[in-house]
Amino acid sequence: MLQSEKNSIPYPFMLFDSLNEGVYIVDTAWHFIYVNKRAAEIQDKPPEELLGKNIWELYPEAVETVSYSQAHHAVEKNIPVSYEIYYPLLETWFESRLYPCAEGLIILLQDISERKRQEETLQQSQARARRLIDANIIGVVISDMDHIFEANDAFLEIVGYTREDLAAKRINWIAMTPPELLPLDMNAIQELKEQGTFTPFEKAYYRKDGRLVPILIGGAVLEKDPLQWVCFILDISEQKTLEQALRESEERMRIALKGASITVYQQDRELRYTWIYNMQAHTVEDIIGKTDADLIEAEEAVYVTAIKRRVLETGQSYQEVVKATGIAGLRYFDLSIEPLHNGNGEVIGVTGTSRDVTEQVELEKRKDDFISIASHELRTPITVLRGYTQLLARQLDQQGIQEPVSMLKTMDAQISRLVRLVDELLDASKIQAGRLDYEEVPVDLDALVHETVEMLQASSPTHTLYVSGATLTVIPGDKDLLGQVFTNLITNAVKYSPQANSVDITLSSTKEATLVSIRDYGVGIASAHQKHIFDRFYRVYDSNNKSFKGLGLGLYIAHDIVKRHGGNLTVESAEGKGSSFTISLPLEK
Repeated sequence: MLQSEKNSIPYPFMLFDSLNEGVYIVDTAWHFIYVNKRAAEIQDKPPEELLGKNIWELYPEAVETVSYSQAHHAVEKNIPVSYEIYYPLLETWFESRLYPCAEGLIILLQDISERKRQEETLQQSQARARRLIDANIIGVVISDMDHIFEANDAFLEIVGYTREDLAAKRINWIAMTPPELLPLDMNAIQELKEQGTFTPFEKAYYRKDGRLVPILIGGAVLEKDPLQWVCFILDISEQKTLEQALRESEERMRIALKGASITVYQQDRELRYTWIYNMQAHTVEDIIGKTDADLIEAEEAVYVTAIKRRVLETGQSYQEVVKATGIAGLRYFDLSIEPLHNGNGEVIGVTGTSRDVTEQVELEKRKDDFISIASHELRTPITVLRGYTQLLARQLDQQGIQEPVSMLKTMDAQISRLVRLVDELLDASKIQAGRLDYEEVPVDLDALVHETVEMLQASSPTHTLYVSGATLTVIPGDKDLLGQVFTNLITNAVKYSPQANSVDITLSSTKEATLVSIRDYGVGIASAHQKHIFDRFYRVYDSNNKSFKGLGLGLYIAHDIVKRHGGNLTVESAEGKGSSFTISLPLEK
């Protein structure tokens, strides 16, 4: 046999240099007599440093390892041996194959690190799958074309079978499936064969008790030959019940809104319409994905968008009548806007209703026009009548004729009352039209309140008007209009507390605003009325369902005047315990 000149290695061993695995040959005294190129790379040493050296002297740490015992076992028994070993210094897994030969022992080392990584990944995946199966969060089964032969408790609970049924192979997915749904299963199996998984789909199983349970099922191939697969099954009974309830709710809403000019809608955070129902002038396709800027005139859209943005930012609902000019021309809509939340409570858009109130608005406008015209027409003859009444009373008084004078004074008081009613009607019509005159000057609030109280005290002999505190502020505002507010509130306090004998007026201030509170001890206002008392023409009823005198305009006018000043008018009241009205006015506008 030919030998290599340098190391006397049999010539056929030189063929090992072409292998992609490490090859070592040791003689019967455990000396290296051959090291191929790959083996030298594994040891990170040139072959010359290994040849002729005793393997156990060169690597004494290996004596205590499986490599030592397996090598001696192979030589003593003269049998091939194979084992896997991890080399910490190299951070590498190897498969070691040992073959006894005449020269000694052939050692083959193959790097199997990638395979071991894949095996570890597979084991981790299998462990996760087992945890998922054992956790019983969803139903998991392993099946073939005939039977379900492994299932977790969650699946058994869904279909109502027992482990005994599973062991006896009484659970057959074909038998549990309604015949009309079997084509869905056949399509899924075909998809399994072609792609290894199938797209989750909805179907149903017959439970053991005969009831039908809706499920969502998805799956993947475990073995191709014979075909086996794992399926994940989710009971969607609750979802289907909710969907049915939603359909019934939508049907009830459809019936309720049929013929009504109310549109229900939803918009996302960009205020694009995502859902809309009961459109009046558009089709749904015209609206979805668009914003108000795409549907109505620019100036109107800016205002409506600002309202909805405020709802998004504050999370507070809002209601207002707005005008909108679109394909149906100029219309008025009563918008009711609510924040739309997701499951985590985050505001993800707005939802609400839009009711066409164009006819009502036009009717109100005609009514306002009539009230304005009538008030103007009434004011002139009333002014003349009042002038002549006062003149006649003075002349008769000078002549010493007292009996008619008393009657004329009564007549003058009623005319004054009529003038106040006409003035309220005029102010209300101006407010509605946005034409209420407003002249801003510096107003000493403390002085104005004291002047008003002094004037009203003379005409209110049954009540003492107490003023306490001070604002010590001068604010920008319309003195006459603010005086009208104080007059109205104090007059109301006297009128609605007939059994009391005092009214408290309290002045105070904060860093941002001045506060004026008028407190009476009268009949109070029921909670059901409080949210409406600032509405136009709203009149409060007492516990006997009798309304108080007046047109229901005083508080409406007062509220609008305070609002015009950038302030707020609020009420706290309890029936039978009196009321407290508080005016808050900003120090700076």
